[in-house]
Amino acid sequence: MSERIIIRIDPSGNPTIKVEGHPGPGCKDITKAVEKALGTVVSDKTTNEYSLPAQAEASRHVNC
Repeated sequence: MSERIIIRIDPSGNPTIKVEGHPGPGCKDITKAVEKALGTVVSDKTTNEYSLPAQAEASRHVNC
């Protein structure tokens, strides 16, 4: 799976941000700018990928 950020906006205008393909807590760094632009974070939930060990940049594959 390639890395991607999925942003969904429900009918009421509430956004949800999800990161796929980026194991470990580094996903929080990826979404930081988007969260800041959207305003106050109401809820923060982690996926199973969050608890996986992050791969070293030098050994990462493009489709990790």
